[in-house]
Amino acid sequence: MHNIPSDLVIRKALDSDVDRIALLAEQLGYDVEIKELSDRLSTVFQDQEHVIYVATVKGETIAGWVHAYINKLLVADRYVEIGGLVVEESKRRLGIGRELMACVDQWARDQNCASIRLRSNVIREKSHRFYESLGYQNQKTQFTFVKTLGDDREITEST
Repeated sequence: MHNIPSDLVIRKALDSDVDRIALLAEQLGYDVEIKELSDRLSTVFQDQEHVIYVATVKGETIAGWVHAYINKLLVADRYVEIGGLVVEESKRRLGIGRELMACVDQWARDQNCASIRLRSNVIREKSHRFYESLGYQNQKTQFTFVKTLGDDREITEST
C-alpha cells in the first residue's frame, strides 16, 4: 500500500527544529518568521494540551510535522484539533503523513478525547482524499471570518 521508509522516526519536536518546521510551513503557503515561530514553539512546548510531532527519514532533516491541541468549547465535548500537518513535497505518498496522524490519534486517546477535527482549504483536494482515507468525514463547509486587531489596540477594564 505505502512504502513507509524503514528508517522513519517520529518524535516530539524540539526547539532546534524551528528552521525546518518553518521551511515546511512555507510549502503550504504559511510564511512565518523564525523568531515568531520560535516564540510560538516555546509557548506550545510548555502547554500540555498541545503536541507537535516531527518525522525524520535516515536521521536527516525533518520530512514532516503535525501540530495538535485540545479544544474545549461550551457546546461540545473536548476534542483534539489539528493545527497543521505538512510533509515535504518530495516525500509525500510514502506514508509519513499517515504515521504522523497515527501519533495524533494515540495522543488524543491518551488525553481522553473522543474525536479529532481538522480544517482544510477547499482547494486542497488531494489532502481531502488523504484525510478521508484515514476515516475523517467532511461534516460541513463554512466560511472563516477574521478581524485583524492593529497594534494600536487598547485594553480597557470596566470599572
